[in-house]
Amino acid sequence: LTVSVEDSLSNCLSILGAKLKKYDVQVSLDLEKRTYVEGNPYHLFTILRIIIDNGIDALKNLDHDRLIDISSEILDNRLVIKITDNGPGIPEDIQDKINDPFFTTKEVGEGSGIGLALVHGIAARLNWEIEYDSAPGRTQFRIIAARFEKSFQEQESLPA
Repeated sequence: LTVSVEDSLSNCLSILGAKLKKYDVQVSLDLEKRTYVEGNPYHLFTILRIIIDNGIDALKNLDHDRLIDISSEILDNRLVIKITDNGPGIPEDIQDKINDPFFTTKEVGEGSGIGLALVHGIAARLNWEIEYDSAPGRTQFRIIAARFEKSFQEQESLPA
């Protein structure tokens, strides 16, 4: 199966729209056009939703502008989707634990600690990579997937 990154992201932002509005989080997009990756639409949606939702949670109690930047670029025929927030960052002393199942920094009842473990499990199954770096004032997650090129409709309709 092939998945439209733009469609998956649009669906994700639509689902998270009320939460983005509630916490006054601004989203900026700078995406490669008409990009597709191999995989299941639900898998890409789930990865995007968990990472963006975690970003919103990191931003919601800040007293300055709350921003999430989502961009993509093509590197060596791989698509890199970058999700960057201007939150407090992930403390260094827990960065090696954030992918552990059931590890959470959220209050009881707010998080189960399975989100990022699920993200990494899905990515591994699809041979995608998830990377991140974090410092005070900035956290960026990168989803790296093999890019799939669809033929342009114009090319398909040309006579042989």
